[in-house]
Amino acid sequence: MHRRDVRSLRQSVGALATARKWPVLVDMNAEGDYPEVLWLYADAVATDAPIQAGRQLTVEESYRDSLGCPAG
Repeated sequence: MHRRDVRSLRQSVGALATARKWPVLVDMNAEGDYPEVLWLYADAVATDAPIQAGRQLTVEESYRDSLGCPAG
């Protein structure tokens, strides 16, 4: 992975780590589950942990299998 890619990855993970404090998500949380799902992904990205989606999935697998997004 190129240095620029590593730097961008670290910045993205750092930004997602603050998601639980984003006012828009805190406000939305009373209305539905979107913030909970985003926080689940943010936590998984930060720790490289699997996501519970009926079975354990990596973030990449959940995008590919659940959302139909191509891997890559």
